[in-house]
Amino acid sequence: MKKAAAEWYLKAAKQGLAEAQSSLAFMYHYGRGVEKSSEESILLLEMAAVNGLGSAQRNLGIAYRDGAGTQINLKKSDFWLLEAVNSGDEEAKNYIYKNNFKFISY
Repeated sequence: MKKAAAEWYLKAAKQGLAEAQSSLAFMYHYGRGVEKSSEESILLLEMAAVNGLGSAQRNLGIAYRDGAGTQINLKKSDFWLLEAVNSGDEEAKNYIYKNNFKFISY
């Protein structure tokens, strides 16, 4: 079942559907239906974030802040978390507030 889902998400992701890119990133991150791959997960999450999906922008920002599947990069983290806020992602706002972030000035 999970492998079939991954195949459908891959088809949709290749067509630029941000929700599919994000869902497939999740599957690669946890190895559900596909071989676990942090690199593939981050690549797909970046695609979804660039395509304007607020939750992907938030998750990518958190990944860069925590070094989850990628190297820590606070500038990229700040960028994507602020993009998520600007996209209206309430969870990004809550995440920033709860963690009392001090953003890096560019």
